[in-house]
Amino acid sequence: MGWRVISFAVTAYEESRRNNFAWIRECLAPAAAHPFVSEIIVVDDGSSDVNGLAAAIAGTPKLRLEHLEVNHGVFGAKLESVIRASRPWVMMADSDNVFGADYFGRLAALCPFNAGTLYSPSFGKPALDYREMVGRWTVENCAELVKHRLSGCGLNTGNQFVSRGAFVAQFMRYRGPRFDLMLPDYFGIGDRSDLKWRRVYDSADSFFINKEWMLGGGAMEIVPNLAYIHGSLTPEHQRLVRSSWEQAPAEKDRLPPIFTRELLDAAGRKAVASWA
Repeated sequence: MGWRVISFAVTAYEESRRNNFAWIRECLAPAAAHPFVSEIIVVDDGSSDVNGLAAAIAGTPKLRLEHLEVNHGVFGAKLESVIRASRPWVMMADSDNVFGADYFGRLAALCPFNAGTLYSPSFGKPALDYREMVGRWTVENCAELVKHRLSGCGLNTGNQFVSRGAFVAQFMRYRGPRFDLMLPDYFGIGDRSDLKWRRVYDSADSFFINKEWMLGGGAMEIVPNLAYIHGSLTPEHQRLVRSSWEQAPAEKDRLPPIFTRELLDAAGRKAVASWA
């Protein structure tokens, strides 16, 4: 099978609040059944209910549960999940996302892989349909990317398929429980101990990942027909589904234009995108 062996890395936090662990079990099931996935790693981000999580997902094939004693936040936990994976290619996912039976086969079909490319899905039901943006994006053509009406969706997808070695090399310097403190003080607040600011930075993890990846010379490719469900399949969750981005304080809306300017400046552009 060789290159067709993938790590599926899921981050979890206080999962008992999500229908008593039902949503993360729904997330893990397709990967557990797929032959191209050789390991499932769940990184629990300092939850108080980690023992319940361990019991709820016990018996899942190929599973390894890692518990972080200190909360690392969304990006920090995702980075840990990639670092702790054992396969050269890692599919990152949020714990309430659901993937079709053919999803992992489509990942394997991307071979030959390009280690400089971060692959993202093209369709996140029910709300993140960015199939119009299918293609390869780099700093050189990011002006076209950020001007696209769906660019917010394209840059705010958290389910990337990454080369473990390339991803760790790019982001290892941000490893730690408070990655937000390693970033510039974009808001000029000085003291970022308020949990509100942690929520703001946590909600922008995907913008940050894609921005840093492209600034580091990598490409982001939105792959055709690579679809997943943003949220559990249960009718209850489909009624309630709200992303971490939607739930974060309003100050979050100041981050995408900042990241956009950094991308455009790197490409020698001065245009500023509209994030309507």
